[in-house]
Amino acid sequence: MPVYSCKFSDEKGKIQNLAVFAKNREEAKKFIEGKGYLPLKIKFDFFSILKNIRIIFARKVAESDFLLFNHEFVALIKAGTPILRALEILSERARTPLLKEILFHVREDIKKGKSPSEAFSPWQNYFSSIYIASLLAGERTGNLESTIRRFLVYQKALITVKRRIKYALAYPVLLFLFAIAVLIVLLSFIIPRFASFYADFEAQLPSITLFLIKLSKFFSRNIKFLLIFISFLIILFEWVIKKEKGKRVVHSFLLKIPFISDYIKKGSISIFSRTVGLLLEGGIPLVSALETAARAIPNKIISDKFSKVVRDVRSGESLSSSLEKTGIFPEISIEMIRVGESTASLPEMLSEVANYWDERIEEGLSATVSLIEPVVILFMGVLIAGMLLSVYLPLFRIVTLVR
Repeated sequence: MPVYSCKFSDEKGKIQNLAVFAKNREEAKKFIEGKGYLPLKIKFDFFSILKNIRIIFARKVAESDFLLFNHEFVALIKAGTPILRALEILSERARTPLLKEILFHVREDIKKGKSPSEAFSPWQNYFSSIYIASLLAGERTGNLESTIRRFLVYQKALITVKRRIKYALAYPVLLFLFAIAVLIVLLSFIIPRFASFYADFEAQLPSITLFLIKLSKFFSRNIKFLLIFISFLIILFEWVIKKEKGKRVVHSFLLKIPFISDYIKKGSISIFSRTVGLLLEGGIPLVSALETAARAIPNKIISDKFSKVVRDVRSGESLSSSLEKTGIFPEISIEMIRVGESTASLPEMLSEVANYWDERIEEGLSATVSLIEPVVILFMGVLIAGMLLSVYLPLFRIVTLVR
């Protein structure tokens, strides 16, 4: 939506400036007048075109920005600030055009009589779908503040797990990228110089050296085509993964890889359990909580299995029995949930299940990374040393012959 830069006089006669999202100049003027201000100058903000482009290509609101918004939102609600006024303040403070746009429309929808959950619903693709369910729970219980606080605890737990995974994988990934960079330098600059040197001597070269020289020539001649081909593959993968069928094929393939499959299942158990526990604490019925949690699972194949759980529970089956049939939840988690059902402490027990698997994921990653690091270093050393040796070996022979 276009942005108009508005200069106006407030109720005290003070000149103010405000950026307003509106379809046209007249709508921007009505917005200023509706606040009881006197519009003085309204002009189209040409930079809004760039802002809109950024919004179109933005996939989600950054987790850190959304977390900050909710922290401030809760603080304003606790201080007794009306929701409309709180959203107006936070819209002006929003750090990204996308979040500013969302809050503007949410505020306008609430003005028209919609509830916060209804106003945020059209934008749920840009942030966690759990947030809408949390708002709905707060509206039902009449305690929006505590519900959003529970969502913040939930979101922080997920962010913490993601951050730990990123930190654990950062070093091996950097080592791998460094190895690729070294190989590119060797193939592009070092080996071609040795190749021209050996050509002048018409030396008899070992097979491995000839192979590296041919590989270097191929790489140098076709570097542009290789980059274009790699870019094409990345774009093709992005296009395929956006399609529902392509996404399912990729997700199914990942579940067939032993190491990766294990972590996907553990992560899905954690997300599902934590989400259901959060929504049950907020007063959302079990079936609705299960539906929302099933949609929150990133892997479509596992999400489908959890959708079957929803149907089983709706037909009268217990949650523990339904989850057992999926083959995703291990026996220990099933027993914990069964205890929660029998003692009327299901939300607390589901949170314990999520915490348990978060710890297992972290321990597993730490152990795996500690094994991967020396393997990657050894592989890099052997590969680079082998390439250098194959290049320098003929040089040693030439020096020996000259002597």
